Amino acid sequence: MSKLSRRQFLALSTGASALLLCPSLSYADVRHKAKGRVLINGQLASSSTPIKSGDSIETGDKSELIFKLHKDAYKIKANTQVKIHSASADGSGLLEVIGGAMLAVFGKSNKRIKTPIATMGIRGTGVYIQVDEQESYFCTCFGETELEAGGKSQRVKANHHKAKTVKKNKQMVDAKMIGHDDWELEELADIAGIALPESFTNGDYSY
Repeated sequence: MSKLSRRQFLALSTGASALLLCPSLSYADVRHKAKGRVLINGQLASSSTPIKSGDSIETGDKSELIFKLHKDAYKIKANTQVKIHSASADGSGLLEVIGGAMLAVFGKSNKRIKTPIATMGIRGTGVYIQVDEQESYFCTCFGETELEAGGKSQRVKANHHKAKTVKKNKQMVDAKMIGHDDWELEELADIAGIALPESFTNGDYSY
């Protein structure tokens, strides 16, 4: 993990009034670190609460959850609802971001992420998704994804952030990078054991 991501992660962990911590983030097991109020299947989570296929996750105000499930690492941001409909050891599965924001780094897998407006197909990549009642924002941070909405699809390839917004009327438009930073991706990539593209270290910030 880079010095920057370590400093940022320590800042995340320090000064939280309600901080749930496990001893370590294991690459083999489902472990997590959380700040604030986190519910798993409607129940307040503790440091020993597992996260598995079929679970619903909800974070409160000023809360965050970081966890690893199989080959993938996730950061669920504040005021977010996520449903893990299915998650297999081979990396395939279906997730739903009902509202709020999620950052994730995925191993090589066939995965789909659903929002109320659109669906994103994943094949080993890093993504950020932010959802509200009017639109769904999708950033392909690196790798390749495919957006589907209103019977239309659009493939997106990126080395360093390429974002699209899908409006309520299913229109897809280009968007700027919002809501997430490179240090957060470095952190999740480290947890997942995935190397980021060189564009994250050589100062290439064009997207």
